[in-house]
Amino acid sequence: MRTILSLVVAGLFFLGINSQAATLYDIEFITEAYPPYNFEENGMVKGITVEILLEVSKEAGQPLKRSQIKLRPWARGYRQALSGPMVMLFSMSRTQEREDKFQWVGPILKNKVAVLAKKSSGIKIIKSDDLKKYSIGAVLDDVGEQMLKSLGNSSNVHTSANPAAVAKKN
Repeated sequence: MRTILSLVVAGLFFLGINSQAATLYDIEFITEAYPPYNFEENGMVKGITVEILLEVSKEAGQPLKRSQIKLRPWARGYRQALSGPMVMLFSMSRTQEREDKFQWVGPILKNKVAVLAKKSSGIKIIKSDDLKKYSIGAVLDDVGEQMLKSLGNSSNVHTSANPAAVAKKN
């Protein structure tokens, strides 16, 4: 844990966030509901990545409060980070398509992206072209949607800003 936090603190200072420039208090911190990494419980933002950010801010000498972290739908937060200055969206999958669009801090965790189907459906995906046979739901602007589209699955990917709506729809 200490090594990861040190890398993130170093990353924050490489971005020019130090006592001679902007402070952590000048940044708008945004995350999405993606348990167990980030979520809201009893009106309070919690989760693994929230705890990492709070600890890093303490180590940087600029401790943040949970109330400074805003929970937003993924697509809204993503667009805000794209257009923002001084907006930090966390946590986000780092992909080749996103690489030049953001200043990155981390990595902090590894994750996997998956396509899911009900076991009873009998669906078996052997190669990426098999995905074209099915209607697929994805969260708008999420790494899953972007990866599916990069594989040539544009017309069969149906999006929603709400992950629960995606799950119910398909």
